[in-house]
Amino acid sequence: MYKDIRNNGGRKTMKRKPFGLEIMEAGSGTNLKIGSVIPVRGVLTIGRKDDNNLQLVDSFVSSHHAKIYEKNNDYIVEDLNSTNGTIINKESVQKAVLNSGDTIKIGNSIFIVL
Repeated sequence: MYKDIRNNGGRKTMKRKPFGLEIMEAGSGTNLKIGSVIPVRGVLTIGRKDDNNLQLVDSFVSSHHAKIYEKNNDYIVEDLNSTNGTIINKESVQKAVLNSGDTIKIGNSIFIVL
């Protein structure tokens, strides 16, 4: 019984990998700095309106453009029916699993997944 308590009931606990987006191109958004990293914890909403976690000042970005969230130890990007779409690795997607090294283009901004 002591082993079970010490070992968390025999279950392995998975540590979450750090996840973030590095800004590769700031586009017309003056609020972004190339090389900066945006950490993603929980849900990251992206859009032009100021109620988003990541506000992009860009006429090609919808008010509520996309969101990134964790599901089953994967990070998912989901387009929120934006006008100009969300591009992952040069391909327009509605919803996709993100992997390290993927590029995300929203409006004129480009991010790389870390």
